[in-house]
Amino acid sequence: MSVPERTVKAAAWTALGTAVQAVVSLVGLAIIARILGPEAFGVTAAAWVVIGVVSVVITMSFNESLFNHENPEPGHYDAIFWLLFVGAVLSAGVIVLLRHEIAWVMGIPELAWVLPVSVLVLPFAAASTVQESRLVRELDMRAITHAGNAGATAASLTGTAAALLGFGLWSLVVMPIVNIVVRLLLILPATRWVPGFQGRWHHVRELGGFGLTVAGIRLAEFGEKALPRAIIGSALGAEALGYYSLAWRFFEQLSTLLKTPMTRIAMPAVARLRSDMAKLRSLLRSANRFVSVVAMPCFAGLLAIAPVAVPLLVGPQWVPSGVLLQVFCVIGLRTSMGAFQNSVMRGVGRPGDHLFVVLTRLVLAAVVTPLAATFGVFAVAASAAARHLLEWPLAAALVARSTGDTVWSQFRVVLPALAAAVVMALGVSGAIVGLGNLVPPLALLVSALPLGVLLYVLALIVFAPAMAKTLHALVLAGLRRDGKAIRAVARGI
Repeated sequence: MSVPERTVKAAAWTALGTAVQAVVSLVGLAIIARILGPEAFGVTAAAWVVIGVVSVVITMSFNESLFNHENPEPGHYDAIFWLLFVGAVLSAGVIVLLRHEIAWVMGIPELAWVLPVSVLVLPFAAASTVQESRLVRELDMRAITHAGNAGATAASLTGTAAALLGFGLWSLVVMPIVNIVVRLLLILPATRWVPGFQGRWHHVRELGGFGLTVAGIRLAEFGEKALPRAIIGSALGAEALGYYSLAWRFFEQLSTLLKTPMTRIAMPAVARLRSDMAKLRSLLRSANRFVSVVAMPCFAGLLAIAPVAVPLLVGPQWVPSGVLLQVFCVIGLRTSMGAFQNSVMRGVGRPGDHLFVVLTRLVLAAVVTPLAATFGVFAVAASAAARHLLEWPLAAALVARSTGDTVWSQFRVVLPALAAAVVMALGVSGAIVGLGNLVPPLALLVSALPLGVLLYVLALIVFAPAMAKTLHALVLAGLRRDGKAIRAVARGI
């Protein structure tokens, strides 16, 4: 099976798993949000600012160096496993020792007793990273899909039960721990790999250059996301952070559902094709075209309905989160325009380009966010959206330098979907504003869905008739469950 075909198959499995996990997580989140207030979400979001610094290095750095290595030896896997596991345990201990100081700095006293429990996620995350890397390297996503579905389901059920039983914010604290434990237990039989002691320092050094650069990227990315949360928590309080956190979690679930199926396996696929730039450019354009056509209407539609949908789903106390979600959907539109930019930069062996882009965003966040916080939580969200919009031309130029695919070519591929999504958003928003005082919220949302689909399809037929025809064929093949037809249509995108 060729790399593009294996990529499509892997993406299909990832899409299935991501869809199930997103639905399960959203249902659990909606129930818990109705029971708990914004302050509980704010406390757990602050805890994740601390835990996440270590987690992103563990789960999203040296695993990519294993993807990028042409032929990793057993010693490479052993060395990375023990490096990450020991680092996770030591980091957890440091966080526990400094928990009171961290709580004082962030201005949230509850962190002093939440952090010692939250750090339990770190060693389990470290133990699962290399296991999953072995499967992802081979584009074998079936076991990861099953494990992820089970983990998300177990976490949502546990969190919901705990909230219903009156455990308060602990229902949120325990969810990621249950998720990663169940996930690890189900991944182990699939890999049939047990860490040994063949790893040596030369194995770490061989992977270290790439891995450290990716670790820097992940830390910078996390810092750019965590900095606004830390400033909101310390300057505006846990309640404001709760509004921001819930809106971001809704956005993140949709973003994961729409983009992860392709972006997760994009970097290994790019690494395999980097010796043939013509094929790489073709794959990149096809993937960007497909993701933009599917993702952009979802983000544009959510932008239009968020002020009505969020209070209806989680209760009227969460109205500010609906407005914040609208702002985050602008970020979704931007990331849909270049979903694979970062994967390409790393996959062709230029992680420094990706690091430069992320550091640029981080510097802007450090400069602008404190000023934006003086105007409130909505200004902080708007500044985040502006940073992402300004980033696109820079990232596109760096991709053009690596692949030969010009900035205009990258933009032209996604332009029809963007135009159609804007038309749809304006139409749905106009209908909601015009009928908001006449129609009950639930009926308004139910009617907004077919209206949005109709507007988007009509606009896409006008702006990109060939793509509209291809999507029509893909939908028909999916309804018939015709795998051969789906693969044939996918190859023609």
